[in-house]
Amino acid sequence: MSSLPSKAFAYDFNYDDGESEVINTDLNNSTNWILSDTEIDSGEIKGTDSWGTASYILDSPLSLENGDIFLYWSASLPNGAKTERDKYYVGLNYSDNEPAPYYDKNGNIPYYVDEDAQLKMAMRPENPSNSGDNFHQLYIDHGFEQDNNDSPPSTPPPPPPPSTNLELPKIPDTNITDFRLKISKVSATEYEASSFYWNGISWDLMTGKSEFTSLLKIQSSDWLNANDQVESPVTFEAINLQFRNPGTTITAIALTQAQGNNSTQVPESSNLIGLPLILGYGILYKYRKS
Repeated sequence: MSSLPSKAFAYDFNYDDGESEVINTDLNNSTNWILSDTEIDSGEIKGTDSWGTASYILDSPLSLENGDIFLYWSASLPNGAKTERDKYYVGLNYSDNEPAPYYDKNGNIPYYVDEDAQLKMAMRPENPSNSGDNFHQLYIDHGFEQDNNDSPPSTPPPPPPPSTNLELPKIPDTNITDFRLKISKVSATEYEASSFYWNGISWDLMTGKSEFTSLLKIQSSDWLNANDQVESPVTFEAINLQFRNPGTTITAIALTQAQGNNSTQVPESSNLIGLPLILGYGILYKYRKS
């Protein structure tokens, strides 16, 4: 198993031994990026309008059959960040859904929604006045489902996809900026996803909030696209970002794979027309959760 030097990326994310770097984007140019209401400038990527999106298209898809996959990012929140106003999303696209019509309350189609299926994190700033509202969310998003957005719906909604809420990590007098998402295939039909933060020395696993678990358990049948079809094999084609509002910035991104290492253990600490087309991998949140 090959290993990397401790600093193989322009930003030192402290990879584990055995990880091979897939991308090395310094955020100084827009190569491989598809931007919508976002911009790349002076080594950072940020939104320029509400629900701005950015997708980094991989040169070739990554398969979990070849080993665990790690997505790293470093983020900076604005001063006085608010939980909803300044939240952002980071995800890995596993299916390119076809644009689907969005029906208004009168049954008209004002536009189409282009939203990919993905595994993603909703990163939510702290709410000092409500501790129960303090969590990040790790979940599967099947994308905008046409059949279930008819007016009225023509079919009942599918079961909710896997999701877990994670405690906001805290280190006294420290601004946590670096995060890692790990995805593993642990058996022929089972997968796990987990999120980590850099504590200054090592990667710490984010703990589940209240009744939620640290690990997101995913079955083969959970990797659905917007048409409720199972994607198999599971491959990731793009890194997706979305910003609820301008203010938050991403200052570094890396993607690696541990070749031939499908681990079942996650250590507690470890070294992406006529009618207008709405682009945005998290656009559902605009209508469902805002």
